[in-house]
Amino acid sequence: IINTHSIPKTDLFSFSLPDYPYVYHSWAAELLIYLSYKFGGLTGVSIFYGAVLTLSLFVIYKTCKLLSSKVNPLFFLWMAPLAYATAGGRTRIFGLLFLSITYYILLKYSLDKSRFIWILPVIPLLWANFHGSFFLGIGLIIFFMLWELISSRFERTNQNAKTLFTILTLSTLSTLINPYTWRIWQQVASIS
Repeated sequence: IINTHSIPKTDLFSFSLPDYPYVYHSWAAELLIYLSYKFGGLTGVSIFYGAVLTLSLFVIYKTCKLLSSKVNPLFFLWMAPLAYATAGGRTRIFGLLFLSITYYILLKYSLDKSRFIWILPVIPLLWANFHGSFFLGIGLIIFFMLWELISSRFERTNQNAKTLFTILTLSTLSTLINPYTWRIWQQVASIS
């Protein structure tokens, strides 16, 4: 990507199908990994992954604080190795980061009707370029929207559900802003 100034459209690592169309859904993450390696070697990559994991855990902590004021920060000391074993050292760590941010924003909207909800479509835009798990965020928005509809007994005047539907539409459309446009959804569907 750095050398050619373009994002590959075919699988570069297959010798049996060298021209096989492939979606590098983690291309943006790979650029950041490359840059952290270029400037810091393997230590730089470790620091980079550690920073992303720390940010993810911080957002999870802030989410827990929204739900309860009695959250013990030491809880995250034993959670960090578990999170690293699940998401660390691979580009899926961005899935954890973006999922935790998405959940925080949706929860904040659910509890406080925060106008912060309107920045949410930016998260799937980034997520679709950092990791293929972006569909989890779309699913989370759908869940919150359905919860809002069910809890209001499907009232037609439910402004919160309308807002979440608008956010869902914008978020889904934002995932198409990537080098592969709709093919990224096709890739997700073929893997799932």
